Amino acid sequence: MNSTSKISKQFGVTGPLSTAESSERDHSLLAPLEALLKRHGMYESQSTATLRLIVLQQIETLTVAFVREACTQFSRTTPDPPENLGGKVYPFGSCRLGVQAEDADLDAICVFPSRISREQFFDGLCSKLELMQGVQDVLYIKNAFVPIIKFKCFGISVDLLCASLPMDTVPDDLDVDDSALLMRMDGASIRSLNGTRVADSILNLVPDIDTFRTAVRCIKLWAMRRAIYSNVVGFPGGVAWAIMVARVCQFYPKACASTVVSKFFNIIARWVWPQPVMLCHQEEQYPLSSEVQSWDPKRYLHDRQHRMPVITPCFPYMCATHNITSSSLKIITGEAKRAAAITDRIMLGKADWDALFEENSFFSDYRHYIQVITSAYEPLVLKKWAGFVESILRHLNTLLENTEGVDLAQIYTDAFDESMRCTSAEEVRNAAKGEPFSNSGNADSTCTVHLRSFYIGIQVRRTAVFVEPKQLDLTWPIDRFLSLLRTKNAEKLKGGVFVKHIRG
Repeated sequence: MNSTSKISKQFGVTGPLSTAESSERDHSLLAPLEALLKRHGMYESQSTATLRLIVLQQIETLTVAFVREACTQFSRTTPDPPENLGGKVYPFGSCRLGVQAEDADLDAICVFPSRISREQFFDGLCSKLELMQGVQDVLYIKNAFVPIIKFKCFGISVDLLCASLPMDTVPDDLDVDDSALLMRMDGASIRSLNGTRVADSILNLVPDIDTFRTAVRCIKLWAMRRAIYSNVVGFPGGVAWAIMVARVCQFYPKACASTVVSKFFNIIARWVWPQPVMLCHQEEQYPLSSEVQSWDPKRYLHDRQHRMPVITPCFPYMCATHNITSSSLKIITGEAKRAAAITDRIMLGKADWDALFEENSFFSDYRHYIQVITSAYEPLVLKKWAGFVESILRHLNTLLENTEGVDLAQIYTDAFDESMRCTSAEEVRNAAKGEPFSNSGNADSTCTVHLRSFYIGIQVRRTAVFVEPKQLDLTWPIDRFLSLLRTKNAEKLKGGVFVKHIRG
């Protein structure tokens, strides 16, 4: 369906706010916006696009070959001929939406027949990947909410999910957008496949795909520059920001991208949360695995507790922002108000686009910080261990929010890596605590400690009772966080962690 015919339809759960076209002034702002986005690498080069496609094709070739081999090995009956078994790989995320930046990860999902178990597929595919030319740093995170394989292929970072289909073979014409396909799938497979289904639904629900894509690239760059782009630490991720942009596109179906961006900030700054952002009415629901519940605040208490619900537009409906904390909602609203004021000036010709993307000032915004230092002797071990610790950080953030004297706590969205060469046990201990040292041990007996640090900024509440920042006692939330790490470490991951309170 072309853009003209799509605009004649009504999109969204309500009608548009305006069907007017953008002014000449708004159109004139589009070229400088796109030029800025290109300077910041928000469009991939042709060479990177080609390489990404090659990587995707190689993963699919490997998947199909492994499915044939595994079915022969594990299945009691194998259809003849074996090439009918199939196996497909689909991109999702920014690549599926067509908004991938130059340095974007490749998010993909392998689908395979139910003759193979998830464990057999992941274990076997990991072994194959480790032998594949151009592949390095293979990391299998088995016990994640959505199991995932992370690796690099010819320099492209890949996040690979998998879904077991309730069928003996995977047909070439498989329609992953058919909700009936989900009825006999397990929960992890449904959640994995939803990545592709959500992206397809978003593209089908916007009036003009090109306008949507330009606006998404803009909002993504803004959110990254302002340090509010990261689902894992309590801010919207790529899908959530894309859904919010899509909703604004529905409100203004004939507007160009510069208009959509301006309207976006004004709308999000004034949005009455927890009213949900939804792109469509919820369709008839199919019976699913008990592991998966479609978002329904009337039925489920935890859905009613979402502070900033942004709902995915296909069944099963999910809240893409369930990790949002009270602090992150305040920060997002504040940033949207700042951006709205700037874009209002841009639209009047009183400022340029660079003002919108000014770098955040996180490390000068607060007088108190928490530094969480993770450590390990091997880079891949650190990657897995630090990823686990990062996934628990938002719990520490909530604990800090509930601490006497704390008004707000903000997790910084970027981590900082460092490797330190140590020549004694004392130096190893100092390195793991982020303390400086000079090599004084036996130079012939050395080891390297790899570190990844996370930071949380703390805004102190000033009241008649609580005046002096020196009174701030963070012992309990830190101790509770360390206890949570021990409790939730189901894989018995190895690594060090040290938490310290830094006063600015």
